[in-house]
Amino acid sequence: MGYEINLIMGEIGGTDTFIEIARVDLAKIGNGPLHNLISYAKGKETPNFIDWKFLKDVKGDHLGVDSASSEIFGLGMDYKNVDIWEGDVKTTEDPYGDPLPAVPLLHILSAINQELKLGNYRRFSLAKSILEEFATDKWDNIFVVPYGH
Repeated sequence: MGYEINLIMGEIGGTDTFIEIARVDLAKIGNGPLHNLISYAKGKETPNFIDWKFLKDVKGDHLGVDSASSEIFGLGMDYKNVDIWEGDVKTTEDPYGDPLPAVPLLHILSAINQELKLGNYRRFSLAKSILEEFATDKWDNIFVVPYGH
């Protein structure tokens, strides 16, 4: 993505409200697996899932699914858009007019692990450490909202 991305980690409360716990500024993430996942989550493109091998261990073996198939939505990848509240201010989209999809933590972590196999961008290493902490038994139902600014 050509613009700056923050990963906002948190929980979904009642009525699709997202409660922020932590945030990591990734700056410009390029056009790799994380970009593709975020673009899909924001409804900007429907990828060819055969290239998404990094998600194999997250939600079963679904590598043969045709990207035009309705089976996509059985993969746990029909992401829910949420609102972020900061005090009395409700945010429903980022400054570019994109929605705020709540992506399961393990989907984002898998994409970042794949990014790190392709190169060693230091911000991905930092994000990986934080996401791995949220993936422990200490936390339940953590989601990640990609926020462009």
